[in-house]
Amino acid sequence: MKDEISENEWLGERGESSDDQLLSILTGGAHLPKKVIGSSESHSAESMRYRCRGSLCSNSSESTDLEERVYERWKEELLRELQPGNGQKARVESLKKIPGVGPVLALRLVAAFELGRRSSLKRWNLGDPFLSSRQVFEHLEWSLAGDRREHFSVLLVDVRHRLLANRTVSIGSLTASIVHPREVYRPAILASAAAIIVAHNHPSGDPSPSGEDVKVTRRLHRCGQWLGIPLLDHVICGQGEWYSLRDLQSGPWERQTEG
Repeated sequence: MKDEISENEWLGERGESSDDQLLSILTGGAHLPKKVIGSSESHSAESMRYRCRGSLCSNSSESTDLEERVYERWKEELLRELQPGNGQKARVESLKKIPGVGPVLALRLVAAFELGRRSSLKRWNLGDPFLSSRQVFEHLEWSLAGDRREHFSVLLVDVRHRLLANRTVSIGSLTASIVHPREVYRPAILASAAAIIVAHNHPSGDPSPSGEDVKVTRRLHRCGQWLGIPLLDHVICGQGEWYSLRDLQSGPWERQTEG
């Protein structure tokens, strides 16, 4: 068994690597099917669970096919546990329970996945304008993904909707008593912001607004009108999706039907 992988072996003919090749790189080039199944001297209960789950049990004449099917199940579970539905610590703990994945490899996999995820996101810098609710979501997603607590953020913008600052007002359940207009608008006044955009995440992954979300938004919108610092939008971040109260004409932006 080789200890190293050549550039051609993992880049492939088109210069792009497959999931299998990427996993092989991150795990140091080990032959993972054999590593998961284990040696003849030692078969842990966890390894046997993988071997005999569903239709995986087989006779000795099909050992190669068994090995590949075990590996596919192993890869499927590993990639599932890497998804950012939980925090990084929870993902590491889940990965450590998978046969063949120890604490060092679990940390390495989560770190590599997180770097790749963050590099694919567009994070706004000071001076960049926000032109849509999607941009607000993309700016905040990298920091909110997988967090099991609600974070309420205020984006301070100038007259051209360029980012001046990003402030976290509260962490915890979103209620009118916690998200007070005074705490939301204080940083806007100190920064001489022309307007604000507020956003928070739903740890459940569903960005649909609750009744409390709408209530808080209406209150902040009224205060913004009094202060001359308008609330441009309230964006709720979910798992890979978002809800803009302004885009969907909800809360203070709800159209009034003519009587």
